[in-house]
Amino acid sequence: MTPTTESKKEETQKFDGDAMIENEWFSLKSAGLREDGSTKFIHFNKASRDTQEMAFSMKYYNPATGDDDYSHSDNDPSGAYIFKPKRDDQDKHGYSSYDHID
Repeated sequence: MTPTTESKKEETQKFDGDAMIENEWFSLKSAGLREDGSTKFIHFNKASRDTQEMAFSMKYYNPATGDDDYSHSDNDPSGAYIFKPKRDDQDKHGYSSYDHID
C-alpha cells in the first residue's frame, strides 16, 4: 500500500452521499477512483478541520522461482518465510482495475 496525502484546511466539510465511516473525532469518505486506478479516500479531522486525501490499491510482485540467480543467496524460491520478487520483474502489478465504483 502506498498512501498519498495532501493536507489543506477547510472551514466546513460537506459529503455528497458517498460511503463514509465516522466517529466523534474523524470521518473517512470514499471519493472514487484516481487516474492511476487506486481508490481515493478523504480523511477529515473534525477538531482541527484538517482534510487529507489518501489512496489505496492492492498490488503484487511476481515471485522468484528459485532459478533467478540472486548473488549472495541460496536461490530458494519465494515462499512462506522468504519474500523475493522475480529478479527481472521487480515492478508492482495491480490485482485488478476498475471502471467505476458503485
